[in-house]
Amino acid sequence: MPEAYFSGMSKFIELEPGVYVTGQIDVADLQEIDRLGIRSILDNRPDEEIDGRNSSDMIAYVAGKHRISFRYQPVWGFDLTSPEHKDVTRQWISEAPGPVLLYCRSGRRSTLLWAQTAVERLGIDAVLAAAERAGFNADEILMVLEDQLDQLAA
Repeated sequence: MPEAYFSGMSKFIELEPGVYVTGQIDVADLQEIDRLGIRSILDNRPDEEIDGRNSSDMIAYVAGKHRISFRYQPVWGFDLTSPEHKDVTRQWISEAPGPVLLYCRSGRRSTLLWAQTAVERLGIDAVLAAAERAGFNADEILMVLEDQLDQLAA
């Protein structure tokens, strides 16, 4: 699937084959998401940050009507490096029917979560390049990824 643009929705950026990231989606976007073949969605945006129309419950309900798997995993601010969030994201990406879409307000949290789960498999250069394609300054996540690799090596 190439990068896709939707009215009212951010573009999809492919982080690795079959794994995409975007900013906030709307329930109205789910028909197009389904048409493009996305089979699973991971929501990293806490419901408290948005209006009720785009709540995780509403997105999950409409996603279910399109037979799209949905998981709500809210991540607050800088809680991105918690082992729980990384483990859930890693497991979800590996087990969810693909292609998969991760989203939050801007895509930054979702990109950083993915980066932490992918760095061991893909290497730091490939992960940083994907983050830059998604529009994020790779220097912002370099320290987190280096710490991640140091922990894996220990």
